Amino acid sequence: MRKSIRRVITPIMLLLASLLLAGYGTAAAADDPPVAPITPRQLIQPGALMGTPPAGFAWHPADALLAYVEQQDGQAALVVYDAVTGEKRTLLTADDAPPGVDLSAATWSPQGDRLLLVGDELWLLDAATGELRQIEAGDGAKSGVMFLPDGAHISYVQENDIYVTAIAGGAPQRLTSDGGETVFNGALDWVYNEELATRAAQPAYAWSPDGAWLLYLRLDESAVQQHPVTDYRPVPPVVSYTRYPTAGTTNPTPSLHLVARAGDTAAQEIPLPEGAEYVLPFFAWTPDGEEAIFATLNRDHTVLDLQAWNPATASVRPLLQETDAAWITENAYAAPLFLPDG
Repeated sequence: MRKSIRRVITPIMLLLASLLLAGYGTAAAADDPPVAPITPRQLIQPGALMGTPPAGFAWHPADALLAYVEQQDGQAALVVYDAVTGEKRTLLTADDAPPGVDLSAATWSPQGDRLLLVGDELWLLDAATGELRQIEAGDGAKSGVMFLPDGAHISYVQENDIYVTAIAGGAPQRLTSDGGETVFNGALDWVYNEELATRAAQPAYAWSPDGAWLLYLRLDESAVQQHPVTDYRPVPPVVSYTRYPTAGTTNPTPSLHLVARAGDTAAQEIPLPEGAEYVLPFFAWTPDGEEAIFATLNRDHTVLDLQAWNPATASVRPLLQETDAAWITENAYAAPLFLPDG
């Protein structure tokens, strides 16, 4: 027992001694400026012991270039690192970024010549020159923003409907029209985002490799219970309502749909496996663009199905089924990735 205590105490004593010696050396230097004492609050702040780590890693679609955010002189900066040469250059700092932009969410264009930034508006950042250009995409908050495969168009969700806009300008194209307070097209409601998407904002739709087809999740939560939420800060308090499916009650009703961007083909509703209660909010397409890949889960979390839908033949093909008598942890899964040979 004494040996165990000694093994714990000895490193602590050595650490304290080194800190005291460091403090003595600092105090002995007459020219050093006074150092403000470290407060307990500073010690528990995020990154207090190691600093703010790099974030938002995004590889260039073709070259060995990595875009990420690091701290420079106390502010976030979007940089590009060349893995071949080891060179690093700064594209944009937080002070120079447009209002509301999260630099860590920057995404490359399919051609790798620009990065998409989302804030109060949509912006394009030239990867070579650092020039910023605003994309005209109408007013209102937007989510699920992404490039189309051609790199010339941007899609996004606004007021729970999906839109496409050309980078060159022009009126946005509306692909869905029934979105509203209880219907979510290409977006996640509260419970899906909290319980099935690992609490990460993400699009609930995916483009085929040629950009001709859009696969999207539609959630209808009109039958989900409403619960009051009281905000006691104002006087008098304000009561709002949020829909939350408590245990045993009705969940949001999911459905999968496929729509042609050209609008010359009727929208398809993809049949779900028997007993499917949830559609996991990640999707993929086969590299040849012939099939859309999706996963479903039953309410008891014991059966997970991965299936492929062919829009040309309007047929579904089972890929695999995983079962567990106790529980399948859905947030351990992600969209399938294909090797270069397909």
